[in-house]
Amino acid sequence: MTGPWDEKWKVRSEFGGGGQGTTFIVSAEDTCQEAVLKILKHQDKEEARRRMFREVSSLKTLHVAGCKVPQVLDGNTEQFEDKNVPLYFVMELIKGEKLSDLLRRTQGLGLERAIGVTLDLCMTIEKALKEDVIHRGLKPDNLIVRNLESNDMVIVDYGLSFNAKEDDDVTHASETLDNKFLSLSERRVPGGNRRDARSELTGACAVLYYCITGKPPVDLVGPDGRPPHRRQGSSLREKLGEIPSVRQLEVLLDKGFSPNIDSRFQTVQELVSRIQEILHPAARVVHEDPKVV
Repeated sequence: MTGPWDEKWKVRSEFGGGGQGTTFIVSAEDTCQEAVLKILKHQDKEEARRRMFREVSSLKTLHVAGCKVPQVLDGNTEQFEDKNVPLYFVMELIKGEKLSDLLRRTQGLGLERAIGVTLDLCMTIEKALKEDVIHRGLKPDNLIVRNLESNDMVIVDYGLSFNAKEDDDVTHASETLDNKFLSLSERRVPGGNRRDARSELTGACAVLYYCITGKPPVDLVGPDGRPPHRRQGSSLREKLGEIPSVRQLEVLLDKGFSPNIDSRFQTVQELVSRIQEILHPAARVVHEDPKVV
């Protein structure tokens, strides 16, 4: 495969592929720096070309904001309107292991490690939401654990992202966004809001549950009417036993996995505070407004 990327980059091996593009491991011709080349799959489709442009724009914005995402090194996505130009971009190669591969090996992380990884993920989500960027595809295959000891996790693949600061003609409020890891009604059913930032918080709860149990939550309500963390065969109690914090975790995920998005966590800080209470229960300080009481 040849293209405009050949001027600066040499393809070493195929890295994988997704719905939006095919990726390769490449090295810079002048410095031998390794990176990831992403080539658009459907070069003739206007929407796909605009989406890749938005993906690169989101990555650049988030990297400047200090989010843990790959840095864009090269590309030509600004030429998305010219269909004669094969679109590509090159980004930083994140050294680490996919969360999905890690969990297949370990069948679940310890509680403190699972919480630490989730809090690190929440930090990136919070910074991204301040930039009005929603990933919309949070799942273990898109999360790279760069250093497990320091709970260092990087979010990759912003191909389905929505950026409120950009023109919104690429995404449609009625489009279906679903995956096998977590299915959310607001992203699946007619009339649902595919651009609701609160769905990202549900994704963070799903990652926490997955890190503990090694099982994907999939549906918020199972055939038995129970949420993922209370289903037989995949419950938190079956994995953790009767530890003191299991009840707090169950209550947290009751809220995090509520079918009604208005009943879930509404802000990143609200979710983070609840998670930290489980990690440090003695540090909890309750502040009550007398008017509310």
